[in-house]
Amino acid sequence: MQERLSSTIEDFQKQLDLIVKYDWDFDHYLEEDVPAAMEYIRAQTKPKDGKLLAVGHSMGGILLYAKLARCGFEGREPELKAVVTLASSLDYTSSNSTLKLLLPLADPAQALNVPVVPLGAMLAAAYPLSSRPPYILARLNNLISAEDMMHPEL
Repeated sequence: MQERLSSTIEDFQKQLDLIVKYDWDFDHYLEEDVPAAMEYIRAQTKPKDGKLLAVGHSMGGILLYAKLARCGFEGREPELKAVVTLASSLDYTSSNSTLKLLLPLADPAQALNVPVVPLGAMLAAAYPLSSRPPYILARLNNLISAEDMMHPEL
């Protein structure tokens, strides 16, 4: 158990180090990555009208919404013929998921001047508490949204 905890703490520290090292945020994706990806695809496919068909899943779809909104606001052509988004919600207020309880963590990230709160590392650290006796956090298992989409051992 102690070896597993040490490994988890080590992984947590690595993720924290990456947060400090890389200063990516949503705007970087929108302003740098999306145009670079579009240019690459345009160069490879050479569409006759120069416009692309875009499909975005989750954050990819949210980035497409943001691109369309920004282009509309600035009066620029988005260079997209059509956009399809999948699982790209912009309004989470109607969700019954208890994951909404994590939303207040956005403020500490801003207050601490860090781009993200390392939820993955925090959840990985908590996993042993919910998966092994005495199952301290096991009572939370039924609160997971989309429980049927997870591997049974998780």
